[in-house]
Amino acid sequence: VTGEEAQRFLNLCAAQGISMWNISTVEQGFTCSMPIKDFFRIRTIRRKTRTRVTILYRYGLPFFIERGGRRPVFFLALVCSLVFIWLLTCFVWEIRVTGNVIHSSDEFLQFLSNMNVQYGMRCSRVDCGEIESAIRLKYDDVLWVSASLSGTGLTIEIKENTESYGGPYPETAPGNLVSDKAGVVSRIIVDQGTAAVKPGDTVEAGQVLIEGFEERLDDGGTVTGYTRCRGMGSVVLSTRYDYDQDLLYDHTEKVYTNRSHSRWTFWVFGRELSLPGLPCSFADADVETREGTVSIGSDFFLPVKYKVETCREYTEQQLSYTPREAEQILQKELDGFTANLIEKGVEIMENSVRINMYESHARARGTIACEEPAGTYGTYTEEQETMLHTPEGTQAPPEESQ
Repeated sequence: VTGEEAQRFLNLCAAQGISMWNISTVEQGFTCSMPIKDFFRIRTIRRKTRTRVTILYRYGLPFFIERGGRRPVFFLALVCSLVFIWLLTCFVWEIRVTGNVIHSSDEFLQFLSNMNVQYGMRCSRVDCGEIESAIRLKYDDVLWVSASLSGTGLTIEIKENTESYGGPYPETAPGNLVSDKAGVVSRIIVDQGTAAVKPGDTVEAGQVLIEGFEERLDDGGTVTGYTRCRGMGSVVLSTRYDYDQDLLYDHTEKVYTNRSHSRWTFWVFGRELSLPGLPCSFADADVETREGTVSIGSDFFLPVKYKVETCREYTEQQLSYTPREAEQILQKELDGFTANLIEKGVEIMENSVRINMYESHARARGTIACEEPAGTYGTYTEEQETMLHTPEGTQAPPEESQ
């Protein structure tokens, strides 16, 4: 906007509620931006102020389409790209399984593939409820499962019963509670079944702690039979861990150089495409592999997977720890060992590990006394099966005939 009354033009526009932004002064006027609907309202103001209005640039979709009409190839390519991206959003390009410990991700993916839930399927055909029901029906040790479709990614969240893992047995199956480690019984509380040990007894791994049956007594207190159940309760063992770690002062360490080779492999719509790369010709090298799926944001995955294999050269150097450094390293390892025990529910009663320094090495040696829970599911022994007499375990062995 230029003219002697450019300032008056600006004031009249403000008085009539005409939107203007990005205002900057120029010689004999100013420049600004305004919506197209308000542009047609300034004709009267322009005549009153005898100013000159020049359009410098047009923004917006209508003007973009108009300019695209002058470049039909560019406009057609843009439309085709948008349509292609929209088509990509209609398919599943990533299936992730998280939270699984007992069963591998490949096992779950194979199970889903048998259900025709696989890479490249239409999003409209994904039934999350059906997937959840099928997994719960197939895997007895899966406590909780959630399937969710977000963008072009299908996520399966799994929570497994890792505490009872040890065999394909239902949680309600009758059986014994057996020790999974050696130690001395410190405390035992029976919730269901019959105690087979008492405090102070020494037990070995695999020994029965709580037998999976209960006696049935008559009014006179005589055993008339046995009822099968699952041996359940709380058993705490006193255990000891012998700890012995050596660390030489003189040692060899890897020192990486700046030389490396990378080899890229792509999978586009499931088809492999390997790019040429130099072979790993280094005498000493480590190979690192990184895999992933190309995505835009966190949920819009593309049908492009990649794998990068990087070969990094290193040299071996002879170094030496000071006694103080060796002591700190051994102490850190010991702290990590005890922290791992505590995470497993182990209570450390006494730690007699000591770190001693010698001429050529340092040594951490001693015993860690602990109390820790013990017990896992175990089937009946042959003697118990004979005693229980029937597979159901609902009656006692018959008495000998007189």
